[in-house]
Amino acid sequence: MDRFLITGGKKLSGMVRTDGSKNAALPIIVASLLIDEGETVLENIPPLRDIKTISQVLENLGATIDYDARAMRMIINASDIT
Repeated sequence: MDRFLITGGKKLSGMVRTDGSKNAALPIIVASLLIDEGETVLENIPPLRDIKTISQVLENLGATIDYDARAMRMIINASDIT
């Protein structure tokens, strides 16, 4: 995946299944910053050092992150990022 291209003024919703790999998870975690209301729930996120590092970066930017490594589930709320 090289990029995300979002056009139009329509609301996005739904579910996308991806592999539980770092290369899939990292861009999806960063893309969650585009959501300015509510929470983004990501599942099958592997417990790796890179995942922890990007989580800390997002928290430093003002996002709230709840990560359960055993369940491989991450909840991101980026509504407080300014």
